[in-house]
Amino acid sequence: MEAVQSFSYGFVKGFAENINFISTLIKEPENDPHGAPLQSERTPERTTELARRRVEKQRARGETPRVPKETVVGGNTRRAKLITIIAKNLLLSVTCILGVTHVIKPFMRRYMADFWDSTAERVIDSVLVSFWLGPMWLMIKLVNIFWMTDLANDAYKERRGRPAPSEVTMFFSDIVYTTILQLFFITQISLFSMLPVHIQGFNVFEVVLTTISYSLYSFEYKWMNMGYDVRKRLELVDKNVGYHMGFSFPLTLMVLCWDSFWVRFILYSIFFPFLIVCANDADEPQHRKGRTTHIFLLPERATHFCFWFIQKLVRTFGLKRAVNILIWLFVLVLVYYLGVIHFVLGLIPIAGMKHYVVLLKDSLVNVFVQIQETVLDWFGSS
Repeated sequence: MEAVQSFSYGFVKGFAENINFISTLIKEPENDPHGAPLQSERTPERTTELARRRVEKQRARGETPRVPKETVVGGNTRRAKLITIIAKNLLLSVTCILGVTHVIKPFMRRYMADFWDSTAERVIDSVLVSFWLGPMWLMIKLVNIFWMTDLANDAYKERRGRPAPSEVTMFFSDIVYTTILQLFFITQISLFSMLPVHIQGFNVFEVVLTTISYSLYSFEYKWMNMGYDVRKRLELVDKNVGYHMGFSFPLTLMVLCWDSFWVRFILYSIFFPFLIVCANDADEPQHRKGRTTHIFLLPERATHFCFWFIQKLVRTFGLKRAVNILIWLFVLVLVYYLGVIHFVLGLIPIAGMKHYVVLLKDSLVNVFVQIQETVLDWFGSS
């Protein structure tokens, strides 16, 4: 009973903070004509100690104090950055969608003209949606590392001061680890969403896991600025699931109420920057007490295994041969995964199972041979 009350309280608190911060962000005060946010008794100056002393000296001399733009983040400045990032995300998302629908799919239709029929088209559509999601999400995440980090750092400075210093190597290793972990978490969401547990048309597992993933992504920038490592960040979400589900619940419902994958993707790209700013302003639970849900157990284990396996390959065979082995292992797993999944979903009839598996295998092998040659040439020249 206590666990239910704690979950309910956390959910309501997270939901209320999200709505409150978004409404506050939209209604932020306007800037003055000189471009600096208006300061008043209700809006204290967010400046460094040195800048505050400089302002006091200027006032003592009877001069009009000038607030440097870099010392203040708020009002239209933050709103303008939000709009800029949203526009970039929207442009990138539309470019990806046009690339899939007007470049990749027509190319595959022409390449597979001898085998193309209604069943093949359904298979290819499913493959594109299923396997373009990961690379597209990865590409946008890598691009957004620079856009979102700038926005998150400004929001963090405004709220809490200077971020904790971190080494460049540690920063990028952290990004690589969390990116792989999040890819496995997306796979976990896809697998659990196949379970037929629905409420009002929404898959319960998909909603729960998606809200948690959105909250983790949004708080990740703030916690990295605070110097938290990956394990501590996962524990904070894992032991305060109610709060984090409530925090990202509005965005999750907004995204999942659409059947089209592309509409979901665009909505996520537009509204996710708001979550980052709200996360920096949020007063989320910092304790790590309570019951652990182990919701990240499988992605963590899979990520640890991947790093262990790659290190083992590199030590045993060397870097070039390890890359070669990894590429062909990926092709092998992908071919059989496609065949089994589409057979289970009924997209491939039993009689045509072998035909389509061979077709997919030939197509993928041709693609990955080119990738393999490019990667090995790059390693050879470097």
